[in-house]
Amino acid sequence: MAQTEPFVIDIAAAFDAYVKTQEKVWKQSRDLTVGASEAFDCLRKIGLRKRGKEQGYAVDDGYVMPWGATHRGNLIENGLAAPALAMIPKPIEVHHVTQSEQITFIHGKNSATPDGIMTSVPAGPVVFQYRDKKVSIDEHSGCIGIEIKSIDPRTDIREEKAKHHVQTQVGMGVANAVTEFNPSHWIIIYINASFLDDITIFVIESDPKIYKAAQNRANLIYSCEDVLKLPPEGKFDGGCDYCEFTQVCGVAEYSKWAAAAT
Repeated sequence: MAQTEPFVIDIAAAFDAYVKTQEKVWKQSRDLTVGASEAFDCLRKIGLRKRGKEQGYAVDDGYVMPWGATHRGNLIENGLAAPALAMIPKPIEVHHVTQSEQITFIHGKNSATPDGIMTSVPAGPVVFQYRDKKVSIDEHSGCIGIEIKSIDPRTDIREEKAKHHVQTQVGMGVANAVTEFNPSHWIIIYINASFLDDITIFVIESDPKIYKAAQNRANLIYSCEDVLKLPPEGKFDGGCDYCEFTQVCGVAEYSKWAAAAT
C-alpha cells in the first residue's frame, strides 16, 4: 500500500552533520580565555558564552549556530592559503600555518591562535606583493604574524575591518608576552570567497595600548559576579541581530528599564 505522507529527505540535516565532523578540535577549553577574534565583541555576549552556563544562563530556545561563513573560511584557509604560505621560500620560515600545526597562545585571560607566523624576515624594508598590489614595512622585528580571512566580494576592503585590526593586536600582544616570537607586525590576507585569486593584503603595526584594553575587557568578564551586568554593546553595532542570547539579555534589559521607570 502506498504511503500517504511524503518521504522527507532532510538535506539540511545531512549538511549540518557533515560540517560537525569538520569542526576544529581545540586542545583547551575555549571557555577559559577570551580569544583574539572575540576580544572586542559585545562584552555581555562574550560573558554569556564563557560563563553563562556556570551562572545558569542558556542560549535562546531553538537557536542554531550558523556555520556557513566559518566553514567557508576553514575550506579556504586549509585548502588554499595554508599550503600556499608554506611554500614561501627561504630565508623566511613559516610556522604554525597548517591546521594540524596551529597552536593557541595563552596570556592570562587572553588567547590567540595565529594562522601563521613568519620568522627570519631579512632586516630592512620588506614588501608584500600580490600581482600589482604592494604593501610595505620600513622596519620590523624579523617576525610577522599572519591572519587569513575569506571575505564576501561585496565587502568594502579599502582598509582592513576594525574587528580584524584589533584581533591582530591581541595576537601580537599575546605572542610577545608568552612566546619566543616577537612580532612587530601582522598581515591580514583577505581572500575573495567568489574569486579565490583576488587577494588583498594589509599590514598592521603593533599597538600595545589596544592589547592592554583587550586584557582589561577579558579580566572584567572573568571577575564579574553576574555577566548580565556587563554592558550590552551589541545594541550599538547591530550584533544583537546574530546573538544567541537575545532572550536572556532582553529580559535583563527589560528588568532594568522597568526598575528605572518605577
